[in-house]
Amino acid sequence: MAKLKLTELVLLAPVAALALAAITIPYARRLAWRLEWVAKPTIDRWHKTPIALLGGVVVTVVFCAVAGLFGAPPWLLFGALLLCALGLIDDLVSLRPRTKLICEIPLAIIAALAVKVPFFLPWGLQQAALAFWILTAINAFNLIDGLDGLAAGLGVIATLAVAVIALTHHDPGEAITALALCGAFGGFLIYNLSPASIYLGDAGSLPGGFLLGVLCLQAVRFNSESKLAIVATPALLLAVPIIDTSIVTVTRLAHGRAISNRGLDHCHHRIHNLGLSQKRVACVLWVMGALGAAWAVLISLAWKPMIVTVLPLCALMFATVGLFLANLSFEHEPPGRVYGAVPRMGRLILSLAYRRRAVEFALDFLVISSAYYSALLLDRDFQVSWPLVIHFSHGLPGACLGAYLAFMITGTYRHMWRYASIEAALRLAFAAVLAGVFAAGLSLTAGVRMPLPMLALFIMLTANLLVSTRMSFRILKTVLTYFSAPVRRVLVVGAGWAGDSAARELLRDDRQRLSLVGFLDDDVFKHSKIMRGYRVLGAIGDIGRVYRQTGFNEILIAQDETADSDVEKLQAFAIDHNVSIHRFMARFDSLASPSENGKLLNLKAQRIA
Repeated sequence: MAKLKLTELVLLAPVAALALAAITIPYARRLAWRLEWVAKPTIDRWHKTPIALLGGVVVTVVFCAVAGLFGAPPWLLFGALLLCALGLIDDLVSLRPRTKLICEIPLAIIAALAVKVPFFLPWGLQQAALAFWILTAINAFNLIDGLDGLAAGLGVIATLAVAVIALTHHDPGEAITALALCGAFGGFLIYNLSPASIYLGDAGSLPGGFLLGVLCLQAVRFNSESKLAIVATPALLLAVPIIDTSIVTVTRLAHGRAISNRGLDHCHHRIHNLGLSQKRVACVLWVMGALGAAWAVLISLAWKPMIVTVLPLCALMFATVGLFLANLSFEHEPPGRVYGAVPRMGRLILSLAYRRRAVEFALDFLVISSAYYSALLLDRDFQVSWPLVIHFSHGLPGACLGAYLAFMITGTYRHMWRYASIEAALRLAFAAVLAGVFAAGLSLTAGVRMPLPMLALFIMLTANLLVSTRMSFRILKTVLTYFSAPVRRVLVVGAGWAGDSAARELLRDDRQRLSLVGFLDDDVFKHSKIMRGYRVLGAIGDIGRVYRQTGFNEILIAQDETADSDVEKLQAFAIDHNVSIHRFMARFDSLASPSENGKLLNLKAQRIA
């Protein structure tokens, strides 16, 4: 009976919060319009018409009512209500960032003193670290609230994960509090999905970040055995807001811009610029948030040796995504061009990241440690003990040193990472083999002998992770572009070497939002064949049928010998259907013949004489 009552409470809290929020939001929206408390369109916002505020007030009040009824601590509810009031004032009169931060600090300190977290630092330092985390969560969640449904969806994901962690560790009180916030966000999300009719505003994002920061801290109580898990769990639960804030901070410093200024450089702006719609951008970031939440749940359930061995792989995954999103800042403005025009801090960041390759060195540490510990896990069939992990951890420095030495010998750091191609795979595979040999030898200096099966696994995993990280920018760009809405849909006429070259050039230009619909060629033996992943759809005479099937808006003629009559047909079709037409020319133009070169050299010699 007691279990049944507990189950009913766990179900009742989110349902009650969701129902209350869903019922109250329309009235709050009507009141906001009556009072003219609306978000007006600006250059850094997506909406083109005014949108009602007060959604955050409803979420906060509903949460406090439901969670307070189920026994949430008063200091948590008090802090949320105060931040809601602060946010509402900011929504109406636009406070300075410094003013908001000064008001947030006392609440963060109170929460840091009240929240129950296992000790992993000396007392004073721990409370300072907790207060800093809560301030970070408040402002990170506030900054990510720039797209319809994004912040509320991430809030639902994080609170569900906290509830799962709490329930698996038999803490119903924590779970009910998290589910109450989940239900409040869920009821609001019904009206906030694109196109949104009401916004959270700072009145919702500030208390929402505060509550999420505290709940994520309380979730680490169950990871008391591992200090790494205590640090990693909150960051994983709020992975997207934390990555977004980190990227914005670093890239603005690199460009010499003020961190506190509003701008169009958040994660959702960067992904949207790749051609994805608002709904798809939100879905992409929700998936990222769900992956972080899943990792957090996994770490909360894993035993200490497993936590230590899987965290490098987890960090590698999110670091790669973060670097990809940060690098989008320099897609159209190379860092070398920016370097001379930014302050000293910006030059330092650009030099470390692009000239000194410090970021690449740091990422390779995650590659090496992920391969090392994963090889250990696979070699022992995931049956590892803490003494065994400690023993092999003594060999990690030698493995890292050997791998770095191998990477330098094979010229891994001489190549531009962002432009890595599949041709680099063999070189990286050789680097991994050499890294394995050096790592095995240097590990012996620490008294750690890598068994041959573990060494073979280490080499294979290092090779795969090297290729994956070097190809990650291309892979992520390709995946995101696949979900984008192409502006240009190109039909290539010619399925020979020139057509192959044209397709390669088109697909290599990441700045163009285009898709290749296929090829046309009069050679019947090529019909229905695949080239560069795209079909030869028919002959030039089939262009009408292909147009009806694919809806292309550009024609690119890419074959050496195209009859004048065929060119005239294609031009007439392009004019009739308002389709642009181009010709691809792949050739070498000599700037001077050998005799002319000789004349130029003689002329230069005469001038010197």
